[in-house]
Amino acid sequence: MQTSFHFNSAQDISIEVLDKIKSTYNTKSITITVEEDYADSYNLTAEQKLKLDNRVNENTSEYLSPAESIERLKQKYEL
Repeated sequence: MQTSFHFNSAQDISIEVLDKIKSTYNTKSITITVEEDYADSYNLTAEQKLKLDNRVNENTSEYLSPAESIERLKQKYEL
């Protein structure tokens, strides 16, 4: 069995939550993994946003296909 809990802050983990885990799993062996939510804490800088905006506004007709890009790299570096 697997159970996931999400907390907005580590400070939100209460004794009641721990008691619930204890009562649910009783004497069974368990593993507790703590993982930070990066999705909520990642913010782009103004410079990163500008680069992405510039990339979105580029003329797509000038793009190379992945195959063409690899072929050019092979020729350039004699691979």
